[in-house]
Amino acid sequence: SEQCQVTVKFREQSALEEGDQGTAINAILDGLENCRAADGQPRTETLNQLRRQIDDLMTRYGVSVTTFRVAALYAIDCGRTDQSFWLDRHYNDWIRNLHPRELQDDAHKFYQAAVTCGIAHYCVGDLKGAIRIGQEALEQFTAEKDERAGRLAANLAYFFAEWFAMQPNAEYAVAATQLIDRAAQFLPSEMHPRIRDTAGFVLIQTGSTPEEVEKGLTFCRESHEALMASDDEDMKGSSRQFFELHREIAYQRLADLTRSPTEN
Repeated sequence: SEQCQVTVKFREQSALEEGDQGTAINAILDGLENCRAADGQPRTETLNQLRRQIDDLMTRYGVSVTTFRVAALYAIDCGRTDQSFWLDRHYNDWIRNLHPRELQDDAHKFYQAAVTCGIAHYCVGDLKGAIRIGQEALEQFTAEKDERAGRLAANLAYFFAEWFAMQPNAEYAVAATQLIDRAAQFLPSEMHPRIRDTAGFVLIQTGSTPEEVEKGLTFCRESHEALMASDDEDMKGSSRQFFELHREIAYQRLADLTRSPTEN
């Protein structure tokens, strides 16, 4: 699932930190692993202790990309939307003094914060929160005519497609399609296979006929084939996982759309 892929990536990135901060981060990551492995469900007492450790981590070392990823992992592992409000507090602390109009270095930190926080909201099932954060960041980077606006637009298209799948609403489908067009305007041509994959996913989730869903699956397959020609092994691995996921969703949607009324 997307959540599994996200947590693996966040863990890999967070575990790279060295020194005392790295030791503290790895202790938290081990704690998350152990409390999950105990009986499959995290224990409240252990999670509260880990949350205090994360708060202390941010107090001692400040809110950074690395410490914020650890907080996002905690929220995702808890799997509860109420943790996203706690995460937002750290997010707001982080971006309070970061403004993309002021320093280019801070612009990238702001982008990383928005993407990480948005994905965490998405992983705990808070799509409205993920979309809210993404839209705020997209507005900032669009004003700057920054390429990162394209990446944010593609993420938002994915979120809107997922929201449509949960609560079918024509406005969500239109928003997802429009965001795909915005992403293509901002991103260079080498990024277009990834946009095509997202466009395919949007069609898979929002298509009202088998033909539209099949067209979406074709887009995903074409994107996957293009990305598999890359020399980047991480990119190929990610492409393979997402294509398999999107194909599975497409098959389920096709089964639903072709089921006879008597089967419903």
